[in-house]
Amino acid sequence: MRNVLSSSAMTLALTASHAVAASCTSADMQTRDYSGQTLRILSHEPPVMGGPMAAHGARFAELTGAEFEITHVGFGDLYQEVMFPFVFEEDSYDVVVYGSLWIGDFEPFLARVPDRIKQTDEFSSVTSTYRQIATWAGETVQFPIDGDRHYLKYRRDALENPEHQAKFEAEYGRPLTIPTTWAEYAEVVRFFSGWDWDGDGEVEYGAAEFANGLMMFSSFMSRSAPYVNHPDVGGGMFFDLETMTPLINSPGFVRALQDMVAARAYWPPNGDQFSVGEEVNSFGGGEVAMSFTYDDSTARAMEPDSVIRDQLGFALPPGSTKVWNNETGAWDELSTVNHVPYIAWGWTAGVPASSPNTDMAFDYLCFFISDENHVADLSVGHSGVNPFREGDFLASH
Repeated sequence: MRNVLSSSAMTLALTASHAVAASCTSADMQTRDYSGQTLRILSHEPPVMGGPMAAHGARFAELTGAEFEITHVGFGDLYQEVMFPFVFEEDSYDVVVYGSLWIGDFEPFLARVPDRIKQTDEFSSVTSTYRQIATWAGETVQFPIDGDRHYLKYRRDALENPEHQAKFEAEYGRPLTIPTTWAEYAEVVRFFSGWDWDGDGEVEYGAAEFANGLMMFSSFMSRSAPYVNHPDVGGGMFFDLETMTPLINSPGFVRALQDMVAARAYWPPNGDQFSVGEEVNSFGGGEVAMSFTYDDSTARAMEPDSVIRDQLGFALPPGSTKVWNNETGAWDELSTVNHVPYIAWGWTAGVPASSPNTDMAFDYLCFFISDENHVADLSVGHSGVNPFREGDFLASH
């Protein structure tokens, strides 16, 4: 489904001179004059990323005198909506928003981020990890607008409750601890599923996960990575690098899939249909005890109206002591837990090289991650914007 919004903007710009941009605040954007140009954005549908793209785009238009149009599409249609204009050499958009894991397909068609933008306060504060994700063959071809990682988040009022701890130990013969392996995770989510353990009069469940087909791959990567990435075996995760034989049917991946199927019994009703928004609201709204996905559910849980605000604990995603060895074709039992956190993609933006408005497009993206916009986006669980600038990880930010 496509939804196109337009807004007229009044001209507030004072000058178009911006040979070197020190920063990209509202005051800086007010010195740009983009009257007579239209900023055309393709983005995921609201609220995730589509919401802030629309809001900040409208504000950018007001500040610079530009016209503004945004096209929203669902995740299942996003790849082809970005790719079609590239393939057919059409000038359709000035900014495209998509998953950074598609960089290999899109980079031939993208304008490189100019030095004047990379030298701004906003871009230079992007952490090295997310600058690397935006880089292809040594060139910055994507613009970081989000920083994704999977980590375990849990409700402390659930796991630290003495009555729950005693009940768990009686049932499982071990203390109730923060799970460090997927086997321990399975026991904890089973224990917390199907009863009112927080006394709110509603039944709670063990965990919420991305189970919808469009996002399931990311949950599956977190589950499978510790089983298939042996610390003593080099090579690829998905292919044998010598023969390019796919490894997806190897025992490690199969074990992860078996775990995931078994866990369905401890998800909320309709949990097997959860994508980003549903998972965010399930954990952030207090329906489940644990989540191992992105920061979005953490932000939702810390919003002022959340019933679990300030009740969160955090840890590495679960791992495994049993790891499949592709070289020997056997399982190895390790003396320590093999943790392989998933930090490999997130929303990103690109500027098509075919755009006649690349200066305006890069100014807009820099404005998008300016402090005034970025801090606000981080505080909202459904914005799709997660921490990726150095200041995001400082307590004073």
